[in-house]
Amino acid sequence: MNSCGVALVVLCACASLWSVAQAQSKYTENVNIKDNQVDRFRTKIVQQVWEKANRMNLPPKKLEELSQTLQQHDVKVLQLKKHQQDGGDPEGDTETLLRRKLTDIMRKFGIIPYDGKEQLRMKEANQKRDMTGEEFQDHKLNKLWIKAQQSPNFNKLELEQLKEELTHHQEKKEQFEQLSGQLYGDRTRDANRVETHADKKRIDPDERSVLELDLKIQHRELTNDFQRLSNKMLPDEHKGEFTEPRVINLWREAMFANFTAEELESIRAELKHFEAKIIKYEDVQVQSLHAEKQYRIAKKQGDSVDSLKHKTLRDEARELGNNVHEFMNDMRGRIQRGRDRADEL
Repeated sequence: MNSCGVALVVLCACASLWSVAQAQSKYTENVNIKDNQVDRFRTKIVQQVWEKANRMNLPPKKLEELSQTLQQHDVKVLQLKKHQQDGGDPEGDTETLLRRKLTDIMRKFGIIPYDGKEQLRMKEANQKRDMTGEEFQDHKLNKLWIKAQQSPNFNKLELEQLKEELTHHQEKKEQFEQLSGQLYGDRTRDANRVETHADKKRIDPDERSVLELDLKIQHRELTNDFQRLSNKMLPDEHKGEFTEPRVINLWREAMFANFTAEELESIRAELKHFEAKIIKYEDVQVQSLHAEKQYRIAKKQGDSVDSLKHKTLRDEARELGNNVHEFMNDMRGRIQRGRDRADEL
């Protein structure tokens, strides 16, 4: 082979090697980028938000701020997953809060737009804060929030989580008030004003009965949720090992009555059984309301429906409710006698 031929072979070999090296370099670079993205966050949903933000070419400073915010959220999601594996968050309240929080993060950084209703709600909330200096529209929630901020029992992260829960409760209350207004009109209007036909909202009687059940369900959830939030303000030593608000209140009353250690231990054991009964009662009561709602919907649509199911649940809920009411009266009587004994001493 002459020198020209050798040179040509060498050039071709070099070109081939260069092409392979370039391809390997490019492949390695892409893999590294992908690995960096995957390794940045440990939960899939947070990683997806990060990747979407990168595709939008956000400014570097804003992207860095988003990264720090998502890192904190990523930790919370991981903590929730572990908590759920241990049987925690059975109603999914914390999971709902975290989903809403992630949506708020995406809106804040312009990844998704605010809808019209959300913009109006934020505007009203900001106007309320500007005028009164209060964080929430509901004065009861504001009292809880102020109390929590002044309490040494909450760290910064716990305060942030509590604020999210209070915000979620405020939104659920607004939904309740909207439904109440749909059914019964504006109860704040002047009592002397005569309603015209245009004022009255024509609702089909069957549809009204379903909406009224929805209102009952929402009211029950709001009441229980507010009691739960209120009890978060109590010191751990006042809660004992209990989580149900009514049981916590009975336990606190018993601790401040004049019972011996043995008597108090007996009350504690009884309250533990009572708490399980209350939880069952609340569960059956909600099941009963939902079953009755489904029955009325099916009946309205002309579907074949079993009328026995919701009646059975309703009777069971009524019986459990009577038992709960009877126990609470008996326990309050015992606690009052303990107080009276203290006064005699």
